[in-house]
Amino acid sequence: MSYYDKYKKLTEAEEAERESILHPEGVDGTFRGGISHYSGLTPDRMRVLLEKGYALEDETQNDCPSIGECVEFCERHPGFTMHGYSVSRERSDCRVSVEGVEGEPGCLDEDGLRDFVDVFRFADDFSIGGKDESYYCWFD
Repeated sequence: MSYYDKYKKLTEAEEAERESILHPEGVDGTFRGGISHYSGLTPDRMRVLLEKGYALEDETQNDCPSIGECVEFCERHPGFTMHGYSVSRERSDCRVSVEGVEGEPGCLDEDGLRDFVDVFRFADDFSIGGKDESYYCWFD
């Protein structure tokens, strides 16, 4: 199986549904360079994407932990969401990728902070929040 065979070929309607899950606030429906960025994706919404085959649990991007690992982290730590991008159905690598997570200020206790560092410490951009600052990581 080639790299591209693992990705679901989407119809126009499926792509619209995928994008509406990624962007519940609404989007203009355009892809720039074949990709559309998203942020604030909850683990519940990612689970819907996984169930529908719009995302793959073992998909990784730029050394980020897998989508499944990111979902599990966000489920363990309410207040965290995922960010990344989707690739247009016009491309052979049509997919959803996660580039990192972000968390609300004060959403982690000491054990949660250790978990955040353990899972995401190799990120290219890594910010440990605190009482008044958010948590963020991004893999380039």
